[in-house]
Amino acid sequence: MHVADSSYKAVMRMFPLRLRLGVLALLVLMGCRATPKATSSPEWDKYVADYLEAYFAVHPDVAVYEGRHEFDGKLPDFSRAGLDREIARLRSARVRVSSFTGNLDARQKFEREYVLAAIDSDLFWLDSARWPYRNPFFYNFTLDPEVYLTRSYAPLDQRMRAFTAFETALPCAVHDIRANLHSPMAKTYLDFGRLMFGGLAQYFERDVPGIFASVKDPQLQSEFAATNRNAVRELRSMDEWFAAQRATANEDFALGAELFQKMLYATERVDVPLDRLEAIGRQDLERNLAALKEACAQFAKGRTLAECAAKQTADKPNGQPVEAARELLKELKTFVANNNLVSIPGTEEAQVDEAPPYQR
Repeated sequence: MHVADSSYKAVMRMFPLRLRLGVLALLVLMGCRATPKATSSPEWDKYVADYLEAYFAVHPDVAVYEGRHEFDGKLPDFSRAGLDREIARLRSARVRVSSFTGNLDARQKFEREYVLAAIDSDLFWLDSARWPYRNPFFYNFTLDPEVYLTRSYAPLDQRMRAFTAFETALPCAVHDIRANLHSPMAKTYLDFGRLMFGGLAQYFERDVPGIFASVKDPQLQSEFAATNRNAVRELRSMDEWFAAQRATANEDFALGAELFQKMLYATERVDVPLDRLEAIGRQDLERNLAALKEACAQFAKGRTLAECAAKQTADKPNGQPVEAARELLKELKTFVANNNLVSIPGTEEAQVDEAPPYQR
C-alpha cells in the first residue's frame, strides 16, 4: 500500500540533501550594530530560472510532476548519446554555478549551495556510479505514469491524451534502457527490473483501461487501445529479458568503499570518514539491540528475539490491510486533535490505497 502524496516522486528524484552552510551573520558588541545586508544578484536569479527551464527540458517527467503540463506525455532521452549530453550539461552548469562567488544575499547563497549539491547528486548517479548502465532502478520514477492516472489536474479526457502520448514514447525509451543495461547483472537488480517492468505491463493491461472507460471519445479510445497494447507488449518483452538474464546473474551490487564515500558527500553532503561512520552505526545498533531486548522481555517474557518479533508480526488488524490503514489514519487524526498535539491547518487528508503492481 502507499500513502498518496503529489510531491513524493519529485522529492525521490532529487535525493535528500543536508547542506552544511556557514553562519551568515554574527551579532557583535552587545547588539549595538546591525550586520550589513548583502547585495542581491539579479544575474543569479536569472540563471536559476534558466537552469530550471533547461532541467525541465531534459527531464520532462519531473516537469510534469511539478505542474508543468506542457511537458505531458514526454520522456527523457535515454540513449547513450542523450545521457552523455546530460553529463556534459551538468558539468558545464557546475562550473557556471561555482563562478557566482560575490554579490549574493543569504537566500541566493543558500540556492547556490543547493544547486551545486543537486548537480553533484545527479552527476554521481549518472557518471560516477554509472547507474543507467547497472541498475534498472535508475528509470523507476521516470517511467511511473501515476500523475496521469491518479492526479486530477485536468479533465479525464485530457489526461487520457497525455497518457496515450506517454505510451507512444514508451517503446523507444524501453529500447534505449535495454541497450544501456549491462549483463551480467546483480540478481537484486534483475529482480527489481522484473518487478518494475512486469508490474507496469500487468497494471497497463488490467487496470488502466478501466480508469479511462468513461471517456466517450471513440477516436481517443481507439488510439489509447492501440498504444496500450503496444506498450504492454514492450514492457512484457523487457520483463522476459530480465528473466533470461538470471542464468548469468551475479552478486556484484556493492558500490565499494571509494564510491560509497563519494556518494555520501555527493548526495548527502556527509564527509565523515567511513571508519567513523561504521563506529557510530555499530554504537547505535547496540543501543537499539539493548532496547529491543528490554522491550521483548516485557512483551514476550522468556522468548528469543526472533520469537518476540514473530509474535509482534502475527499481531495484525482484522480485515484487509488497506482498510485497516484507513481506519488507523482516522484514529491518529482523532488522537492528535483530542490531545492538542498540533493544529490541523486544513481539510485535506492523507489517503491510503492499494499500490499498483509495479510499486509493490
